[in-house]
Amino acid sequence: MIQIIITKSTFPSYWYHNHIGQVLNVFDDEHDQWYVPMNDGLMFIRKDDAEIFDRRKKIERIKSKFV
Repeated sequence: MIQIIITKSTFPSYWYHNHIGQVLNVFDDEHDQWYVPMNDGLMFIRKDDAEIFDRRKKIERIKSKFV
């Protein structure tokens, strides 16, 4: 399982369009999408609409705002 953050939605019709900025636990389909089990099925996220979430980078960005 990998944590990603949704950075954009290529099309407004994608289910994650209103989830930009949200961190999700996902699985890799070994191709061009992440997937997450939801609602008795699989929901897919384009890899170019998200990036792997790194907590250390987020903490560094927050700390740099206070310096």
